[in-house]
Amino acid sequence: MTYRYFVFFCLCLLFWSATRAETPALLHSVRTMGQDIAKGIVQGKLRQVLVPEFADGATRTWGGEVGVAGRYVAEQLAATLTTASKKRYAIRDQAHLRAAPFTEVTSLDTLATLTSAATLRTNFPGSDGLLLGTLSRTGQSVTIHAQLLRLADMRSLGTYTSTLPLDGDLLILLGASLLVTTGPESYKVTPEMLAHAVDSAKDQPPPLLNPACPYHVEMLVGEAPKPLYRHGRELYLPARAGETYQLRVTNTTDMRTAVALFIDGLNVVRQKRVLPSSAVKVIINAKSTVVVPGWLLENNRGKAFRFVPTGESVAAQQRLVSQVGLVTAAFYPEVPETERRIWAPPKPTDGSDGERKRGLGTGEGKAIEAKSNTASFAHALRPAVILTLRYQDAAAVERYDKVKP
Repeated sequence: MTYRYFVFFCLCLLFWSATRAETPALLHSVRTMGQDIAKGIVQGKLRQVLVPEFADGATRTWGGEVGVAGRYVAEQLAATLTTASKKRYAIRDQAHLRAAPFTEVTSLDTLATLTSAATLRTNFPGSDGLLLGTLSRTGQSVTIHAQLLRLADMRSLGTYTSTLPLDGDLLILLGASLLVTTGPESYKVTPEMLAHAVDSAKDQPPPLLNPACPYHVEMLVGEAPKPLYRHGRELYLPARAGETYQLRVTNTTDMRTAVALFIDGLNVVRQKRVLPSSAVKVIINAKSTVVVPGWLLENNRGKAFRFVPTGESVAAQQRLVSQVGLVTAAFYPEVPETERRIWAPPKPTDGSDGERKRGLGTGEGKAIEAKSNTASFAHALRPAVILTLRYQDAAAVERYDKVKP
């Protein structure tokens, strides 16, 4: 079978699409919760609050790595608390809490198993408040539960709960890797289909290793694809500092598709954190392959993808590190003309968080030519396939099981 092959300067980019957007329920819920918590902090007269990663059961709930969901939610809450109006307190977020014994916390109840609150006060002098939280899923809903505590006596100053639907944006942001559906009607993904895909993921191979998966993502160094390594249900790529790479994305279906492509949680187009459903996407024709050699910037400029220390990555420079080490491609098949509805995409959204000092992230390499065209494209409301790869230092990854080509 022959696939048409395009390089980045021939890409057709989707800036406006013709389907209805999903409400950014996750960001709205988290920010609303953050505003309520900010009031609790003020009322409790706290001066400095610790906001560690929230505990989550990602391996059991949406198929992602444990910690991805909790890091993202804590990141967004910390950003909301930091920018709250009339703020008279300081927030110490994930970047400041690496030495804290929070790895023992799997639920709010297990806080009592920590040595004592005095440990936290000793490690973080001046801190008098602690925000702990968990995520859980029931059916087609995800619940975020948070509790604000006073460190002096571990007294609860408030409990906060928010329940939101399990939608495509949420799954992508939280690092899921799912084969939801295939075939000529793969644009008709429903919330029920997403929930079923999540529940059945634990019994299926990773989508990229499933022969039924109609889309593929590869990382190229030179013209050679990097080998894949498997650890549990996750697929890893070996990374080496200073290495420059490209991404090759293939569509084997008989219809065009739009792919939202993210590196370290940032859209490869404009290097922004945006909701996948409303992100600028790359259009791939039927039975075609596209090579994306770097970040697409303004005015037809581009920069190569390059592995750098995490603190030097593009994401860290924007204080967005909860998804460093992730390569995510969400595929939205084209909707037939007879079933299209016109919509205007929502405004992009950003977050902020601290800087991680260890590991590798993706920075900018040399300047590249990045010419592109723009087009209107009617894509599906929800993704049919989500492919998530993880990259880490090669020395760590090469201890995992190598996937046979």
